[in-house]
Amino acid sequence: EQFKIIISAMTDFTKASLDAGADGIFLATQHFNNKLTDEERLELEFTPMKSLIKKTLKKYNFLVLHLHGDNPDYELATKLPINAINWHDQQTAPNLSEARKIFKGGLLGGLNAESWKDISNPEDVSSLISSVYKNFKGSGLIIAPGCVIPQFVSDSIIETVVKTIKNLKKIINA
Repeated sequence: EQFKIIISAMTDFTKASLDAGADGIFLATQHFNNKLTDEERLELEFTPMKSLIKKTLKKYNFLVLHLHGDNPDYELATKLPINAINWHDQQTAPNLSEARKIFKGGLLGGLNAESWKDISNPEDVSSLISSVYKNFKGSGLIIAPGCVIPQFVSDSIIETVVKTIKNLKKIINA
């Protein structure tokens, strides 16, 4: 019963956000993983989320699902009616290439911001981004962190990331 109340409140909030002009929704879950049994994942996560999307959200343009944490049940998550999926692709399976074989929608990933604390030269981040972009030939991937960009990441690194992404086609064709 409490779970239904939470879903109802989140549904109302989501609808209000979209009605107010949001272009899409970023749905996040930390339970599409092996910490729950298959039955629990279906009952507590997959079925309610699928219902929420089909009944309320599918008419909107862009739905991204974020699978938080290690060992996500990526295959089950891709059965949801979503446009794109995001997970800690640099830290847990599947990697981006494996994920592409399973899900034909958009992938958000390629940046392991957790490892940036060891990078002193911002251009090293630029090389990493260019490499990911080349592997996807510029299609089907939104370059993004697997989760968040930690607070320790310097402004110069973030500025380099933005500049690199804006100039990817020029960099690749050079």
